[in-house]
Amino acid sequence: MPSDFGSRRKMKLCVILTAAWLLMFLLLLYVTGPLLEVPIEKNEKLEQNLRVISIRLSHAFRQLEKLRRQNEELKKMIKVDFSSQNKTIRTLLEREKAMNEGSAIKACNPVPPRIEYEQTRRMIHSAVRDMWSYLETRFKSILDTHESENKSFLEEVKSLLVGSAGRIQFILKFLDSLPSVDGHAGWRQSEARYLSTIIQNRIKLLQNPPNCAATKLLMCQVSSDCNRLACRLERVTACLAEAYRMLRTLVIDDNAWNTNFLPLSQVCSDIQNKEEYVGVPWPGSPHDMRIDLSQDQDVLSWKVVPYDFSQHLNRLRGDPLLWWRGQLFSYLMRPMPTMNNLYHRVKERIKFFRNPIIGICVDDEGLLDDLISAVEHRYSQLEIKDISLQRRIFVSSNNWDIPRKIKKTYPHIDIMYVSEELMIEVGAEEFAEDRFEFQKDILDVHFLQNTEFIISASQSNKLCHIALAMKMNHTDAQMVSLGNISASDHKRYLDYMCIIKHVAQNEEEIELNIGDSVINVEKLPNGYSKGVNKVSRRAGLFPSYKVAGLTRYKKFYDFKGSVSTTKITTKAEQTTEEVYEYED
Repeated sequence: MPSDFGSRRKMKLCVILTAAWLLMFLLLLYVTGPLLEVPIEKNEKLEQNLRVISIRLSHAFRQLEKLRRQNEELKKMIKVDFSSQNKTIRTLLEREKAMNEGSAIKACNPVPPRIEYEQTRRMIHSAVRDMWSYLETRFKSILDTHESENKSFLEEVKSLLVGSAGRIQFILKFLDSLPSVDGHAGWRQSEARYLSTIIQNRIKLLQNPPNCAATKLLMCQVSSDCNRLACRLERVTACLAEAYRMLRTLVIDDNAWNTNFLPLSQVCSDIQNKEEYVGVPWPGSPHDMRIDLSQDQDVLSWKVVPYDFSQHLNRLRGDPLLWWRGQLFSYLMRPMPTMNNLYHRVKERIKFFRNPIIGICVDDEGLLDDLISAVEHRYSQLEIKDISLQRRIFVSSNNWDIPRKIKKTYPHIDIMYVSEELMIEVGAEEFAEDRFEFQKDILDVHFLQNTEFIISASQSNKLCHIALAMKMNHTDAQMVSLGNISASDHKRYLDYMCIIKHVAQNEEEIELNIGDSVINVEKLPNGYSKGVNKVSRRAGLFPSYKVAGLTRYKKFYDFKGSVSTTKITTKAEQTTEEVYEYED
């Protein structure tokens, strides 16, 4: 484009110069015209003609000088204009290049949705589920308390229950499909991978220092009374979160853990039993090389989320704390080759383990009917578009009789579970006897996290929550809890805030005003929750949808640098900031 513009300007300049020389030639003809007209024999007029010529020459020279000045000015104007145009062209080309590069970036990096959209989408989904829990509980209560009433009335209530269930399933089906059709699915996947890569690389960096002997360590003790996976994992996760906060390398003193999972460090894995590595009691000081974190010491770092992820997680995930736990679980639960082989041998013998499959956690036989009802509800939701799906469930239970009872009572359902006989068959007896249940828990979590949906009941929801947290590494996973979400649930670390005013309807309920803080929240399966209003100091019931969870974010030591070359600085800010995030 600049070369074409220059050619046109040069051509214009040539035309102007040619016209100027032609004008000079005409002036010369005009000046010398009298000489051509004067005959030689008329000498008497020569003097008069010379005077006329002299006057005309003077006039011609003045005109030529004027043309010369105009010509110089014209050259300057053309030069300046050409330079200005070149600058403009360069600017336009640069902007065009930048726009093209920007378009390429946008094509490679999907555009994120607005944070308000993501929060509203999750809020609607949660509200619909709460509404169905409330309606289903009320309908069933009416049926139970009016068994002796008019049969036509009861049939009408049952019809209303079935009709409502179908409509709710229809709504939930399309709410579940919304993330895959709203144009932001690519962003959610890339953002989840990006954040997970950052966390995993940071942990690897901390756990594999250049020189272990000169590295500050955090020594973690695990009680020998803690035999099951959930208990051990809770303790080790707290230690890893604290090591992350303190920028220290974690060393675990737990033979059972180190037998089933890969070492946390490739360079500092053989020092836990050496006396010279005994340190000072936690919290110690930044100058102490070794700090011991004993079993009975509780730490805050695993109950909060690192602040530098707040903006990302408020948009990406409905439960940032569970996501943070899932990242720690993923690093801690990398199986040893022996454990991995055991998992694959068990999977080969469990038939029909393919999606869609629903995972359930149950220890109480009295909840089986409610569990199977929830399973049917979920499959009915899936069957809105896919006709006649075979019911498949994976059962995690500490009661060996429950899977057998489900198989006998509900023969139309394909049931998969890790049985005692199966573990012995595949060779689990080669491991120490006291670790049998520990390994069974590990296998249950592996299978649960590969199911499409999780349904939890009673106090057995610890393994379900571990699996749910690990599923959140890839998606905004969902779980339905039929029992109360009690102190065993990670949400006991959440405070709640009232977002919709509530007026107590009876003596069991408490009043809530917008902005009131609610603690010790226990979510019930009927659409209500129990908790304590910190303002009025009253405890009681309130509708679950009228409060929102507050995720606590805390500034840890700053990590700076790219994902692949993360660098650590020792600048620390110990302030805490709470950010509103709706629970779903």
